[in-house]
Amino acid sequence: MGINKGWLIVCICICSIGLTLPSSAQRNRKLFNQNSDNVLRFDDTLSNKTTQVSEPVEPAITAKDTAQKQDKPSKKELVISLVLPFNSAYAQSSLRSGNNSSNDTLDTKSSIPRETQIAIEFYKGAKLALSQYKGKSIKIQIFDDEKSESKLLTILENQDFAASDLVIGPVYNQNAKLMADYCKSHKILHFNPLSPAQGLAVSNPYHYKLFPSVSMHQKAVIMDLIQKHGGGKVYIFLKNTAEEKKSYSELYEFVTRLNAFNVSKVKINIDSLVVGNENAKKPFSELTSSEYHTYFFCISTSDATANEFARRLINHDALKCTGIGMPTWLDQDGIKLDYMNRAEMCFPMAVFADTTQTQTVDFIKLFKSTYRHEPNDNNLLGYDVMSLSLYTLSTFNDKLLQHFDEVNWKGAGINFSFEPVKISNAQHELNFDYFENKSIKILKLQDYQLISYE
Repeated sequence: MGINKGWLIVCICICSIGLTLPSSAQRNRKLFNQNSDNVLRFDDTLSNKTTQVSEPVEPAITAKDTAQKQDKPSKKELVISLVLPFNSAYAQSSLRSGNNSSNDTLDTKSSIPRETQIAIEFYKGAKLALSQYKGKSIKIQIFDDEKSESKLLTILENQDFAASDLVIGPVYNQNAKLMADYCKSHKILHFNPLSPAQGLAVSNPYHYKLFPSVSMHQKAVIMDLIQKHGGGKVYIFLKNTAEEKKSYSELYEFVTRLNAFNVSKVKINIDSLVVGNENAKKPFSELTSSEYHTYFFCISTSDATANEFARRLINHDALKCTGIGMPTWLDQDGIKLDYMNRAEMCFPMAVFADTTQTQTVDFIKLFKSTYRHEPNDNNLLGYDVMSLSLYTLSTFNDKLLQHFDEVNWKGAGINFSFEPVKISNAQHELNFDYFENKSIKILKLQDYQLISYE
């Protein structure tokens, strides 16, 4: 990072954890080769204690105008607090009940809640990032919110937590919103790492959504058409439902604004193909042109609609045409993988372990040598989010609000660059509600593997 070697203080406020996690059995989106063991191995006994170890380890003008009065005074020791649903008491109870074997293993399907698996997977990646950190002194505090509002309220009353300069978490929306409100009132930077939900923060310059929303994924498709082809035509394939029509309306407004500022000769033309309408029944080849590139983008998450869309893409004979689906399709068992593969469909993706990149390969090697199994996407997210957090505080201290548009962080699997987002209609001092990560890759499914789409 270009920073002199220093020390990192890790203050673990729930337990000492050293776990080997199973990979989630994802049907299609295999970001890594994942191991098949269905057990959690407890290398350390879970116990409620505090330990300390030392390890070397369109921007809104209003955002910058208000930065000086919004940020807290600088201090010598910077503190990052990680809040995740470990459910440590539950894990201890499982161990003590005799459900584990002599080598301290637990059947994850029957014994460990999904949120606990996510928390520990994320933490393992974060812990690896901490081990690589070599910068100024930063204190790390780890809290277990147990996916419980009452537990989180107890954490928020903790004096150590009140000293936080940056908070990562919680994972689930109810507690994430509560944390967003707390961080706003106490002027603490808040990184929301996993939730794609909108509406968790209003007029909150301290809230950073690290995992892009569905809306941001959809807008990334439009931006890709501009970046790769200078413009063209995009057909939005959708069902006649209120939710999908709302998404189309937002995309239409987004394109209208882009065209107003697009000085190039080629602009973006957007139209809808609503399932059941006559226009949607036309062969895709009749809707394309040799004069410009055409994107067919299906925003529906319906299995039947997705399968119909992919099947029609297989049969089209247009050359200047790209078919794009939603990233959730890759995890939906009802959508035929063979259809998507034969159509060489593309998907907007926030997280992708590109093994052609040295940084990604180095992370996988380091993870495997440390934990003795293949990493998964939550491990990768934990690593990149903690790396971003350490970089942010060591570079900008707690003054990220003044420098949000300078962040262009490239991680091992997810990149981060932020823009202010406004989703509420309420009038307030700021002309935005929060910052959101806009770094999304467009990937192609080819030979049953995701690759960069060029």
